[in-house]
Amino acid sequence: MIKKDICNLALTYLDTEEQKFENIENIEDYNTLTKEERACLRMYNTSILNFLASYQWSFAKKRKKLTEEDLIKNEDDKYLVYKKPDDLNTLIKVNGSRNYYVKVIGNNILTYIENPIIEYITNDIDLEKVDDLVKSAISLNLALLISPMIFNDLEKQKILQYSLAAITDTLRTRDITEDMGDYLNV
Repeated sequence: MIKKDICNLALTYLDTEEQKFENIENIEDYNTLTKEERACLRMYNTSILNFLASYQWSFAKKRKKLTEEDLIKNEDDKYLVYKKPDDLNTLIKVNGSRNYYVKVIGNNILTYIENPIIEYITNDIDLEKVDDLVKSAISLNLALLISPMIFNDLEKQKILQYSLAAITDTLRTRDITEDMGDYLNV
């Protein structure tokens, strides 16, 4: 249901007629879809990943300790190679610090640190658990991504950019304030 809602909201931001994605999870024939519907489906995941990578959202943060089970055999003794978690979008910290020497290359994490604790932004959030403002931001991002596929209106695209920036700023301010609350209550 969320995917349908986000796609419909994105199309609303584009001032197109609201589409009726009746069975969006099980599309049998893409040829029966409108150009707008196909664009939404094509860019849906990209929209979420772009939004999540745009900031260190507290609702999308995860921590994981990399263990011996995550180690990958490495011919070079200069560094350790760990398997990157499948849901890792953006690496934030290692062992509680941003000043570290770690590289994420492909599906691997290269480091000198044994069994590091990584903090990262996930690429796998439950949209059922986020609030409507987050869903609006993802929908606006989707609308901005698909707008060049649907029409060539630079003014409309600028309005979408400004709207997305405003919602994102509001979300960032709220996110910072909520994070500060954690520190103030210590």
